[in-house]
Amino acid sequence: MTDDEEVEEVVCDTTFVSVLQSAHVPRNQAVMDRWPVAVKARLERAVLGISVISLAELRSGHAAKGWGQERKSSAERVINAYLWFPLDLDVVDKCAALRAANLRNAWNVGDNDLWIAATALSRGCPVVSCDLDFCRVEGIDLIYLPIDAQAPPACP
Repeated sequence: MTDDEEVEEVVCDTTFVSVLQSAHVPRNQAVMDRWPVAVKARLERAVLGISVISLAELRSGHAAKGWGQERKSSAERVINAYLWFPLDLDVVDKCAALRAANLRNAWNVGDNDLWIAATALSRGCPVVSCDLDFCRVEGIDLIYLPIDAQAPPACP
């Protein structure tokens, strides 16, 4: 990469962050070993960011699982390595449009994923996710990395 090349920013979905957060777990390491080398290299070069919605989802997951302070602190160190994308009026407007399209087109995409998608659209970034929920959202540049070896390799 040369000095004048722009570094790609990527909005990471909560599922992707969760896998990376527990990369030391053999199951998650096996999952990541199946991901395409070129995609992993792309993500290694990118600035990985999360929506504040993912931040809330991660923290609520830690609380729901009853994680102790040491484990939560370790998770926070991982989370702090991400660029945090805040909510602003452009994200709000894009989310409103996506929610309307979600209803109109019966995408059945959850509200949190719509906020994450709106963040990506607002910033002109792709979304990296380990689930197929974003496949239904029009206009999203999706980097899909399945967790399950039986999952489809790409959006249907």
